[in-house]
Amino acid sequence: MSTYDKIRHRWVANCQANLLTSKEMLRPTNCSDDLQTNSEETETPTEYGWALKKERKFVRFSKKVKEYLQNRFQEGEKSGRKANASDISKDMKSLRKENGEKFFNSDDWLQPSQIASYFARLSIFGRKDIENNTEIDEDLNSVIHAIEEQDVRNLITATITE
Repeated sequence: MSTYDKIRHRWVANCQANLLTSKEMLRPTNCSDDLQTNSEETETPTEYGWALKKERKFVRFSKKVKEYLQNRFQEGEKSGRKANASDISKDMKSLRKENGEKFFNSDDWLQPSQIASYFARLSIFGRKDIENNTEIDEDLNSVIHAIEEQDVRNLITATITE
């Protein structure tokens, strides 16, 4: 067994020992059995830890927002002066209809990073998709992302068990 393999095995053993220790620390010790069973029935188990990933919400843009962004993207493609994502984000917040009412609700406002990634997807699919008004299949993108994440997890577990 190589030195690298020995180090990996010791690392796995340390991680497992730390996991057992942390589980023991989370158990309530000063509660009576009656209180403990009642609390277990009413409370759902909560995950603790500083390294837990936050759940990502996948929000679809409304049709009005997509049309606005596609129009701004097309203007930039035609004129050669591409729009800045932060400027578009500010414009979305201040844009008004003819009667003075806001054009976008606060729910429709986007962050510059969201606008930049949407423009990147539009540029990947090219002008032909935009002119035909075909929508980007966001479900496919999320499935591909999930598959890639699973491949990485499988690779990590395979290297740990070796």
